[in-house]
Amino acid sequence: MDILEELRDPLLLSLLEPLPPDLKAIEEYLQSAALSPEAITVNAILFIDDYCQFEYGDNDQPEHYHGTYLKSILELFLQHGLQPNGIYDAYNVMQECKWVDTGYAAADCMSLLLENGGDPLLIIDGECLFDEIDFDVIFDAHNQENRDRFDMLVHLWLVMVGHGAITRTKNGERKPLWSVYDLPSYYDKGPFTVEYLKEHRNYTWALTHIPRNGESWSLHVIDKATGWEVLRL
Repeated sequence: MDILEELRDPLLLSLLEPLPPDLKAIEEYLQSAALSPEAITVNAILFIDDYCQFEYGDNDQPEHYHGTYLKSILELFLQHGLQPNGIYDAYNVMQECKWVDTGYAAADCMSLLLENGGDPLLIIDGECLFDEIDFDVIFDAHNQENRDRFDMLVHLWLVMVGHGAITRTKNGERKPLWSVYDLPSYYDKGPFTVEYLKEHRNYTWALTHIPRNGESWSLHVIDKATGWEVLRL
């Protein structure tokens, strides 16, 4: 039996299934069960995998989706030992968040996990977590199967860059492949730094055909409050 099935807690998962979740009941169970950090983390992975991924539908009714409540559940799990960098049978909770399609839940949950010790450059089954997302942003710019899905992906990328993720170049080095621009001084916001991207909802983006870094396009990150570009990939 693999570790995911060995540590699966059917009662906990049954408490996580209803919409909306009863957070008080979940908290009471976590306190009484005294699960190990490994069990907490594995059941977070199983919950996301079983209930929160590929839920994309009518975003005007977010209460119909488990992903809407995922951040609140992860906050509870963190209080009881959730390990953002834990890898179990090549599964990791941050990697699972990538496929949560409910609004900006993926970006919000990733930011929460990174703020609580998650490594944006974590190696999972031989692959770097950020490199997967970085590649998807570059590839999907011209191959968007779903416009909203790409928007969610860009916001996930913004959060990871804000938390220190850096692109791996073709020769294996890590260095930013983006340019950063300060806002005009009259906005009195101070110099822009990529750490501001942690607050990803303050930014939007656009694509243009401006060749850069060998590509035929550029991604422009725009400060919503001012309309000024602050970063270009």
